[in-house]
Amino acid sequence: QERQVKQAQKAAMARDREQEALAQEQRLEALRAKVRPCVEDDPTRVWQPTEAVKHARSDALELRRLRQVIPRSGVIGYSDQQVTNDRRWKVANALHAAGLQVSESENTYFK
Repeated sequence: QERQVKQAQKAAMARDREQEALAQEQRLEALRAKVRPCVEDDPTRVWQPTEAVKHARSDALELRRLRQVIPRSGVIGYSDQQVTNDRRWKVANALHAAGLQVSESENTYFK
């Protein structure tokens, strides 16, 4: 009798595992159906540029056009002369040269 109970339990566990596997496969199939691509069968699509490539090309063409229209548009930021002529840079440089730019926490940490 114990053997029959154990066999019944094993059979019930096997059925449960089988049902769980079937339920999981159904959930996976539902997910696959949801994310399956919907595209026409067109072999020439392989040779066409993607949308990202199209946008990158148009952006590059626009940038090239702007560089021709606006002189020195390739320079981003400030030149050295513009930075060193700024009053804030001159004050910071003078403080640094005098050793006054260092904060109190840096003084205590590095001593």
